[in-house]
Amino acid sequence: MSVSRVGKIIMVIVVLLIVFLAVFVLLTQDISSPDLSGENVSSLDSVLEMLNASTDNRVRALETEMSAAAANISLLSSDDPEIASVLRPIYTGNSYVIDIIYVDSAGIVRSAVPDVKNAYVGSDISQWTDFLEARTFSATSIIPLKSNNTRAICMFCPVFSANGSYDGYISASVDPIAFFGPAAYEIEQKTGVKSWVIDATNTTLYNTDHDQVDKKIQPELFHDTRLAESFLEILTNDSGTNVYTYADTHGSVLLLNRTAMWISYPVGSMTWKIGVTSGSSVSHSVVGPALLDDIPLTSFVSNALLYIHEHGDEEALAEFNNPEGVFSQGSRYIYAYSMNGTVLSLPYQPTLVGQNRYQIRDDYGVLYLQSAIHTAQRGGGYVYFLYPNPANNFTKELKIGYVLRVNDDWFIGSGDYVPEMMTAFDPTVVDGLVTDVRKAEEYAATVGKDAALTAFNRANSDFFQTADYVFAGDMEGNVLAFSQDPSTVGMNRLGVTDVYDVSYIRDSITLARNGGGSMYLMLEDPVTGKNELHLVYISPVDDTWSIGAGSIIS
Repeated sequence: MSVSRVGKIIMVIVVLLIVFLAVFVLLTQDISSPDLSGENVSSLDSVLEMLNASTDNRVRALETEMSAAAANISLLSSDDPEIASVLRPIYTGNSYVIDIIYVDSAGIVRSAVPDVKNAYVGSDISQWTDFLEARTFSATSIIPLKSNNTRAICMFCPVFSANGSYDGYISASVDPIAFFGPAAYEIEQKTGVKSWVIDATNTTLYNTDHDQVDKKIQPELFHDTRLAESFLEILTNDSGTNVYTYADTHGSVLLLNRTAMWISYPVGSMTWKIGVTSGSSVSHSVVGPALLDDIPLTSFVSNALLYIHEHGDEEALAEFNNPEGVFSQGSRYIYAYSMNGTVLSLPYQPTLVGQNRYQIRDDYGVLYLQSAIHTAQRGGGYVYFLYPNPANNFTKELKIGYVLRVNDDWFIGSGDYVPEMMTAFDPTVVDGLVTDVRKAEEYAATVGKDAALTAFNRANSDFFQTADYVFAGDMEGNVLAFSQDPSTVGMNRLGVTDVYDVSYIRDSITLARNGGGSMYLMLEDPVTGKNELHLVYISPVDDTWSIGAGSIIS
């Protein structure tokens, strides 16, 4: 063997050793002991104070409004229709309030706002003993609201008569993401720190990762002993600072190194733990084999459907869940869900498989999985949502998904990021649209449906501050009002689709029938010819018609 050949072999061995050592250092570096220096903890402490102050401001403001309403209700008889007028400003003025009711001392619902909740008036809810026995402003854990397929924290305030006798209570259903979200988002944008809130039952009321909301923390089920010990410390101590680590996958393997700080916050008989988390991560990519051709999204999903038909459900789901499989292409992969929202495949988030995500929504409040389910049940099509992009530091970007129905039980889908279509997330847009629509509802209740529809057809209605346009329609797809184009009034638009063939009129009706909410649509600007992303908020007035408002956010 020649000297030059031996030298080359030695050089290759040296290079391989260097690569091995680099990988070894990356994967075995100590990530269990982050910087707990005074400067780091002090900074985290300041952020926690910001979150605590914001939470306290919102809680006390709501308590003040509800206490004033309770004082006014104490002067009225329990069946006085004026009670609704006392409650309505709390609903109209606070976008995070889903509904608000007055319940008498016997547990009978006497008044409800908005008007669409009037069906509950007369109902006996005396089984909610926590409410009936409370004599101070307080809160519950998260409870389901069957009326609109969502979950809420109930804040309640007692009502006492002039002579001091107990006359029942007011209960406001509060959307936890809308309640805590704006402050948490602002903190994350300014500092990079994540926020979370848990209650005395160890249930997550809020988390920057919305997947964790309404999840009960059970350290005994954690596979990582260090992680379990850290969370047990959070659950058993009123306040503190600790370190935890865990591994996660989302297009890459993440070794997450976190510092958490928390304090207790009393809300009547309930105590919340308000916390913030900071830290860093090290990662290495897990990307499947490259596609031979850059095929369209629709073809990618159609090929996956064909794979299911050829190989069967079980083998196909195993392939879809393989992070190095043929259908795992980094940011493009196949996800699969049952029609009730249970995860069947997520190759980069295997811990979510088997969990139900029916209530998951993005930062603009869009229940995108429910939208995907409704689309799949119609056979398939496009959906829009915000989702963390691992290739861009997990920044939440617009993702256009395409879903196909497999059978009556489940569906599959995939998606592509379209970051150029999104401006920075602005929580005030969501709050503004909700407030605009609620004021429109109140206006309709005051002046009557016909007069309100006439006002809604004017391009510059005084009571719309955030929306670019307002509209109203019935549950059959007929246009009742449209400020941008009143000539469409009277037309049936049920079959109208946007630039991606999303049947947004059908989607808006489905949304209204389920209690209302937010959705996206993509329309072409008639002047520039460019596609524009619209955020729309819709609310049912009653069982026959709804009001909506939209804003262009791209």
